Amino acid sequence: MWWPGLSREIQDLVQQCRTCTLHRDNKPEPLIATPLPDRQWQIVATDLFQMKGMAYLIVIDYYSRYVEVAAITKTIYLFIYLLNFNYTDLNIQILDK
Repeated sequence: MWWPGLSREIQDLVQQCRTCTLHRDNKPEPLIATPLPDRQWQIVATDLFQMKGMAYLIVIDYYSRYVEVAAITKTIYLFIYLLNFNYTDLNIQILDK
């Protein structure tokens, strides 16, 4: 189905809608700057993700912005498990148990 001007009509409708105007909140959230570390590998970000059926660990150095990605093997899984085990005293959880 072709409807010329559909996008413009929807935009006009939303702009004239009183309920939409009352509940609209277009304020962008401020970015929170991360201080630059003094040296490499002082602060890192880590995450786990899946792609094409494989699990991966990504590590990013905040200083150099260097990215390291590794497929998760039994060795890496053990490493993550040990990190989680060591952080339990600090009440920080890396993996869900």
